[in-house]
Amino acid sequence: MRKKSGFTVVEQAIELVPEFKNVVHKMEQQVTLRGQSKVR
Repeated sequence: MRKKSGFTVVEQAIELVPEFKNVVHKMEQQVTLRGQSKVR
């Protein structure tokens, strides 16, 4: 397994853009409701 070397682009966006965290949360809910798998 690879060691995490830093923040992902999404993690950086969550930190830098206040409303982006809400967008990510909504997308994760949609993935769950559709029964799709999460890719991380």
